[in-house]
Amino acid sequence: MRPNIDSYFLLNSVQNKQFVQHVLDRSTGTSYPAINSSDLSNIEIHVPSKLSEQKKIGSFFEQLDNTIALHQRKLDKLKRIKQVYLQLLFPQNGDKVPRVRFANFEHEWELRKFFDSISSTIDFRGRTPKKLGMDWSESGYLALSALNVKNGYIDSSADAHYGDDKLYNKWMVGRELTKGQVLFTTEAPMGNVAQVPDDKGYILSQRTVAFETKEDMMTNDFLAILLKSPVVFNNLSALSSGGTAKGVSQKSLKGLSVTVPLDIDEQQKIGSLFKQLNNTIALHQSKLDKLKSIKQAFLQKIFI
Repeated sequence: MRPNIDSYFLLNSVQNKQFVQHVLDRSTGTSYPAINSSDLSNIEIHVPSKLSEQKKIGSFFEQLDNTIALHQRKLDKLKRIKQVYLQLLFPQNGDKVPRVRFANFEHEWELRKFFDSISSTIDFRGRTPKKLGMDWSESGYLALSALNVKNGYIDSSADAHYGDDKLYNKWMVGRELTKGQVLFTTEAPMGNVAQVPDDKGYILSQRTVAFETKEDMMTNDFLAILLKSPVVFNNLSALSSGGTAKGVSQKSLKGLSVTVPLDIDEQQKIGSLFKQLNNTIALHQSKLDKLKSIKQAFLQKIFI
């Protein structure tokens, strides 16, 4: 006789890593592993004999899933709001003013070459600890790479490599990163943008560059969002090379033109709005990631 199993208990039981591994061990195929129904039916799971215990476990995970779904919806909504603002607050192709502006700004924006607003670019492409005769450390200065520079924030848990004082001094002294400086990933992926969060010191690593702006022509906060505006991002994509992994070089960036407010105050207002929005998105993303980690931990502890 088929045992009586609470549906939500069963749903989360099959999400347990051990069950998933049992499925993968019995699967065939490489690109798209698949398991037939008879092999799946032979996989055993441990179930509490009392239905009441199953229901308590199922109810716990149901509440956790609902909380995760709620944070996911909030995050998705914030990202959609950001995309709408990007469309409205930046001129479209050929336009000299955006559709929506802050009060008291009326002048047309200026079309200029991207590097007209940049005083210098910090680019250590190809530099590695090994090439410097050294190695990464377990702690110290976080290395910023194309894997942990996300859109609007630094994910310190991704590709976490650290350099000690000796490596930092050999790698970064003379070109130190400062708070607010704009980081840009050049490939794999191309086009992620974040800002240096503080003055603790960071190592600029693989496939990531940092821009130093001419302060009288462009603010850091405005540059950070300008690079994510639809027109500029599409132009960057057109300038990029490569097949699956698109990339953009400093040489190709020389061909990039951008439309910019002449008034620094307008730049500051736009940059400040998106910086607050990015911080809120990063906060919700962090909460969501923690909730997912908590769920995985409970799946490991509660299920056998």
